[in-house]
Amino acid sequence: LEVDNLKMKHFGKGINPQFHLGDTWVSFYRPATKTLIYKKLTMPPKLLEIKIKGGLNPYYVPSSLITKNETIIYTDQNINGESALLKFDNNKNTIIRKFSSIGINLELCQANGKSILGVFSKNELSQQSKIYDFSNQIVEENKLIYSSNINDLGKINCQYKKDTIYFLRSIKSEQVYFSELFSLNTKSKELIQLTKEKFVHQFYTMGNRMFVSVNGKQLLIFGNKELIDDSIPTGER
Repeated sequence: LEVDNLKMKHFGKGINPQFHLGDTWVSFYRPATKTLIYKKLTMPPKLLEIKIKGGLNPYYVPSSLITKNETIIYTDQNINGESALLKFDNNKNTIIRKFSSIGINLELCQANGKSILGVFSKNELSQQSKIYDFSNQIVEENKLIYSSNINDLGKINCQYKKDTIYFLRSIKSEQVYFSELFSLNTKSKELIQLTKEKFVHQFYTMGNRMFVSVNGKQLLIFGNKELIDDSIPTGER
């Protein structure tokens, strides 16, 4: 397909496409076959495919990243609703850590050579939220950079600004839980509340801009109103 002299090539069919390692790899997920696919865009080309169990949730989408030595770190769930963090290396799957509590949501993010792991519980009987520096591929308490005894929504973004994580944090007021966008400095661990909208459930970036979505309205948090930079940030850019 050629559009305005721009040649476009069909690459793959799936959801949740992501670039990795300075755009040298791309990944996407095929829900129909529960397959996580990684394709190398530079020479020599390479294709890696991982079958996901996905538990009983038909809408489950794994979170993943790839290291410089081409090891894939990814999340999965079993039929009991237990989550696990795994690695795929030399065509072998190895469990890094299994979380026995039901309803744990694991999120991975990678930027500027640093990997971040978010552990967010959805279980009302066992509330917890934790964010780790996962650069060494080990989940250790001394690598903990944030913790809360309340269930946060999470949805971490570590690519928008260096040494900063953005995520949706829950705040309890009397018997009501509100969700707001926060920033977390990975070095100083300073936590800053960025919104006061009470029910922020989604945020996203577009070039150098960051938005939150509240009741059908898009609110600009960072960046210019006019679109100046529409580049796609990646883990190494």
